[in-house]
Amino acid sequence: MKQIGFALMLGLYLGASAWCAEVPAESPRVTSTVRLIRNLKDGVVAVFSDGKDFFIAGSGSVIHESGFILTNNHVVEDRPGHVLFADGTVLTYELFGRITEKDIAVIKVKADHPFTRIPPGHSNDLMAGEPILVMGNPGARGLVFSSGILSSTGIFPKGPNALAMARFQESTRDRFLQFDATSNQGNSGGPLVNAEGRQIGMVTLKDPHENNTNYAIPMDRIRAWLLDLLAPEERYGIWLGIKIDMQAEHAAVTAVEKDSPAAQAGVKAGDVITAVEHEPVRDPIDWLLGVCRTKGTKSLAFTVQRDGKSIDIGTERDPYPAPKLEAAEGKKSGLQYTLYYAEHLQTLPDFSKLTPETSGVASNLDPTLLAGLRKEHYAIVYEGYLKLDGEGFQRLVLSIDDGARLFLDGRLVLEDDGPHAPQEASGPICVHPGLHHLRIEYYNGVGAGELKLFLRPNGGWQREITPAEFFHD
Repeated sequence: MKQIGFALMLGLYLGASAWCAEVPAESPRVTSTVRLIRNLKDGVVAVFSDGKDFFIAGSGSVIHESGFILTNNHVVEDRPGHVLFADGTVLTYELFGRITEKDIAVIKVKADHPFTRIPPGHSNDLMAGEPILVMGNPGARGLVFSSGILSSTGIFPKGPNALAMARFQESTRDRFLQFDATSNQGNSGGPLVNAEGRQIGMVTLKDPHENNTNYAIPMDRIRAWLLDLLAPEERYGIWLGIKIDMQAEHAAVTAVEKDSPAAQAGVKAGDVITAVEHEPVRDPIDWLLGVCRTKGTKSLAFTVQRDGKSIDIGTERDPYPAPKLEAAEGKKSGLQYTLYYAEHLQTLPDFSKLTPETSGVASNLDPTLLAGLRKEHYAIVYEGYLKLDGEGFQRLVLSIDDGARLFLDGRLVLEDDGPHAPQEASGPICVHPGLHHLRIEYYNGVGAGELKLFLRPNGGWQREITPAEFFHD
């Protein structure tokens, strides 16, 4: 991210787009890196968000031809702004969605033509030493490219030393890619691309105390987060009932909810979705964005591949299932809790196999008040009701140390299991005013016993849930 004055936005860029003679394709100067840049440069944007008296500069990558762009949350947050393309086109963007704790955001631009997309890759098979390309907007100078190698496939930039972290090989603490290509302020949000021309990560930060030490969020994590960020069913209050494997190469259906519109239309697990409203679907991201783009239609037409055959399917969009809300009469403040002790906890336990130590009513989510003198290796289940007054698409957020699951109205909203320092995790909900059944499963292995619950409006700033919003029978 980089701050610059308004008057510099275009002036800094125009010199980079000066006319130059065409070099013959057979020239040895036209290397594989040159070809990659030629093929992908139109899918990279320089992002300038409005910081009132200055622009905050960053980068982004087009993830769909209709104008959806992936970037860092800290580049845009809730600010309006513009994107600048390689050909000098400037377009105003709107924020589509963001997950602040993961520093990921999607913005949207409009034009009367399709954009160039950078194909999504994977990060589960990366190799230290393989060549990479960084594309972005360092110093707010417009699009700049640098190449290097992948230095590490999974590190903890903000963790303690490697010796200490060796104890936590199964930690769910977020790992990052490290690379040595030149990257500076303004590259944040830009794509990290492999030799095949696929995005394997998103540049996010650098270590100012080391030379050529730069980090990127792995693409497989981004794929998983996009499911929660885009969340078309919760976002638009619709129900289809199709579950997609976000790590699959194609839009493969993993499950179909019972009695859902998709089940009634004949969709089956194992189907591969290839089109939505006659627009091609190449991967899970295409599927999610396809549903988002057709939000105003009462029905949805799509095509699946099954047993080598192409099948056209049409289904209605039912309203998102409304939960059974509880009446406030007879409810008391606080949440019921059950405390368990266990040895050597590294993940959430099977609570059915544990013997309760004690139970009662907790006025708030502070595990340390319940655990007493015991500092680690305990687990707690909180259960009761959460009062929600809003309507529509929002996010529930837990700040956790070590791991937890949150269920709302019987549905798993978020899970962040495994030992880690305090970090936030969130999940999408479709809110209806009233008392919603709440269940939180929590464990403390070697952490500090942190557990806090927040509510975040779509695109807005989160607030902590107060004890006055917890109830029990």
